[in-house]
Amino acid sequence: MKTIFFIDGENVVYQLRDSLASRKLIRYRDELSRVNIRKLFENVLQDPAVRTASIRYYASKIHIIDKTPELKERTERYATDAEAWRKVLESQHVDYVEAGHLLVRDGKPCVECGHREPVLVEKGVDVTIATDMIRSSGDNVRLVLLSSDGDLMPAVLESKRRGAELVYIGFRGVSNAALARTADKRHTITSKHAAAVLAPAPKKEKPVAEPKKMHAEHHHKKQQTAPSVFTGSRLASMLPAMQPPVEQKPEPKSAPKPVRKVAKKPKNTEDKS
Repeated sequence: MKTIFFIDGENVVYQLRDSLASRKLIRYRDELSRVNIRKLFENVLQDPAVRTASIRYYASKIHIIDKTPELKERTERYATDAEAWRKVLESQHVDYVEAGHLLVRDGKPCVECGHREPVLVEKGVDVTIATDMIRSSGDNVRLVLLSSDGDLMPAVLESKRRGAELVYIGFRGVSNAALARTADKRHTITSKHAAAVLAPAPKKEKPVAEPKKMHAEHHHKKQQTAPSVFTGSRLASMLPAMQPPVEQKPEPKSAPKPVRKVAKKPKNTEDKS
């Protein structure tokens, strides 16, 4: 049986990112490059035929919108991310199909000031998916749909009427109940499924410290000075040397020895007679 996957691109990307972020495995969208999409579907369906199945990823065409500096910066960043993601998918043999356009719409008004922040909206992607599903349907064909867009219901019904087997895959908590009920089979992608196909983050190389440049006039080695920060053992070994010297008290002066006075002998006086 021929198997073809139809992926509503941005819808699936946001749900996949949220699923991995809930387990604190990634933080940013560009980290999805570590996800093996084909392996993910193989694990969910438990079918080795997915290894050779046709997988089509549908995304809108991106044009730089320069109405405001903010919109220009956002659409440029959006285009850069989309191009990087395209290369990741193509390396996994996933067909990247550009469909529809990216439009600017006014968002919901701010409760406090009433300002409407412009938002980017895809338009026309679901129409292309629906058309391709109907064209691909027939006997001995299995169509696998990943989307939460209820507008694809007519295409699902027509594909089944033409003899195709319809399989629906959704993320836990955000699946479309109507599409799931209409499909012949249904599967759910959990955060555990997503984590199992996430490659480890590459280790960041430590920057190599550049040698310090010596002045041209100094060709001798500088004398190394003692470090300004010491470890506990280093400091402990230095404590005795750092203790201030014991102040020596001067010896008390001995009292002067008393001088013994020798009595003078009286002079012999001769009697004068």
